Amino acid sequence: MDVQGVVKTAAEYDYVGFYREGLAIVSKKDKYGFIDRFNNVRIPLTYSSASAFRNGRAIVEQNDKIGMIDRNGHLVFDCIYDDLSSVSEGLAYAQLDDKYGYYDTDGTIMIPHNFDDAYDFMNGKAKVEQDEKQGFIDKEGKFVVRPCHEKIDEYYDTLYTFFQDGFYGIMNHNCQIFIEPKYDYIGNPLKGVAVASIDDRVVYLDTLGRIIIDNGYETYPNFMLKGAFEGETAIIYKDGKYGRINIRNKEITNPKFENIGSGDTYYPGKINSHWGLFDKNNKAVVSALYHSVQLVDDKYLIASVNDTVAVLDITGKVIVPSLYEEIELLNENHFLVKQKGKMGVYEDTKLVVPVLYDQIGLFDKDFLFLSRSGVLEYYFIPGQRIISKNDNE
Repeated sequence: MDVQGVVKTAAEYDYVGFYREGLAIVSKKDKYGFIDRFNNVRIPLTYSSASAFRNGRAIVEQNDKIGMIDRNGHLVFDCIYDDLSSVSEGLAYAQLDDKYGYYDTDGTIMIPHNFDDAYDFMNGKAKVEQDEKQGFIDKEGKFVVRPCHEKIDEYYDTLYTFFQDGFYGIMNHNCQIFIEPKYDYIGNPLKGVAVASIDDRVVYLDTLGRIIIDNGYETYPNFMLKGAFEGETAIIYKDGKYGRINIRNKEITNPKFENIGSGDTYYPGKINSHWGLFDKNNKAVVSALYHSVQLVDDKYLIASVNDTVAVLDITGKVIVPSLYEEIELLNENHFLVKQKGKMGVYEDTKLVVPVLYDQIGLFDKDFLFLSRSGVLEYYFIPGQRIISKNDNE
């Protein structure tokens, strides 16, 4: 397809993935390869599986073994490995003969296969496992934290959480214990505060592991995520009701909700078995009438009633009517709708792609790709029109 949206070639595939680094995964008869933005096959469909390109490399599988290719389809790693990661900070881990090592982007081994398990490098360090204990190495393969506990994770600066005898504590990089293992859970500090649990109550720790908030809040499902200070607020639970606190330990929403969702400017809340939307002053901006709601970008509310879903704005105005089984946001003002196994697209309040397609996804900022019975078509967003093979014949 050229810049005017004219289809240069048409291809039929069982699956078309999203474009990453200019190439998209396609499959036909259980074989995978890659096409470019003009539908040209750039890497033949010879693999039994493939991942999207990341930093110029893609993981592929052949004969139950894993390898890695570059954008020209050349094998950087032969398909001989049992496990292989994407490249992270210039290194990828690989498993061979039950042991893990690390390679550079050209497939040269940099750290020998000495480990029972391995993880991606982050900030110059990678977690590894030896003899059922975890530690951290640098990019030369030297231990910065020797394997000393069955589970170790970074906490803050030179401090690490560790797991021992069923509980979590905090230690330094020399495995010296700062906080004895007594917690059921310790999260990472966000904005200098970490959510933790001890004896079925939720507390908050500073960057040194000291308790700074302990108001008798109780644990609840997914408190590890919803109770963390991802933004300016965290969700609390007490006496069977949900509320919110800010990072200064002030209850800004009294525990009165049956359930509550995350959000600073707006947040979903459940009252009398129904969900609505509330602002930061706890005023209802969308009445609690729905069986479930999802707040998207502080701009839209995907809300369900019975077995159908609608999209509302934050004033309660209907954007997409309650006719569909599923709805998701594609970009700033385009919604993917699903009904009886078929997909369509709304642009704001207008249905611009009929609900006839098997697969729809973003091609780039100006195009959506549409797949129906293995045939590719495109929706040209600026021109608001569907382009098919017949347009070019």
